[in-house]
Amino acid sequence: MAELKIPERYKGGLIKLLSLPDKSLEELISALERVRPKLFSEDLSVEIISKVQGVSPDDLIEIIETLFSLCFAGQHHETPPEELAEEVIAAMAESGIEGLPLSKENQKSFKHRLIRLFEVETLLIVAKALGVLQDNENTFCEARILTDMRPVFGSDPGTAPNAAVIVHILKFSYHHESELKDFYIALDTADIEALRKVLDRADLKAQSLKSVLEKAGITYLDAPSRGIT
Repeated sequence: MAELKIPERYKGGLIKLLSLPDKSLEELISALERVRPKLFSEDLSVEIISKVQGVSPDDLIEIIETLFSLCFAGQHHETPPEELAEEVIAAMAESGIEGLPLSKENQKSFKHRLIRLFEVETLLIVAKALGVLQDNENTFCEARILTDMRPVFGSDPGTAPNAAVIVHILKFSYHHESELKDFYIALDTADIEALRKVLDRADLKAQSLKSVLEKAGITYLDAPSRGIT
């Protein structure tokens, strides 16, 4: 049994990569070697769409997203390109999806194709950057604030409330290992202001560090945005 499991969402990308014409493959590799690293697969795809002929923009985006995932898995487990290619082909054979299992002859040519892609420096840098970014015990997923008004009753609960307070419930969703967990905390107006100041200060620190990186000629890879409601 293959150690690597191919998620359903990436199987289509593998099939498209498998059927990619040789000329388009060479253009893809050449474009990836020249482009600056991006943490967003969509951003990277946008930069190279015009440089790869014979493949639709949607297919190219799907191929790049699949390569991102495979390279990240390889870096996470410190798997060399050749071994990673073998694991991908083995996982394809076990998938049971039409178009993924390959003949021995096609396995050899596709393995060579995968190795060349896995050795592209841009993809290696992105995979390592994602690993560094996510190498934490807990990683943020999303946040949401629920705001409600709570009435304050006087000595007679049968009469209308005399006052009210506003309470914000901040919900943090985060990943702990392979689990998605939630954390709730109540905030008042003063807490919201204190939290805003802390976040603004963090943003200023980030801007300062970006300037240092720019002066040093080091590429800054921005983290993917996450929804907050």
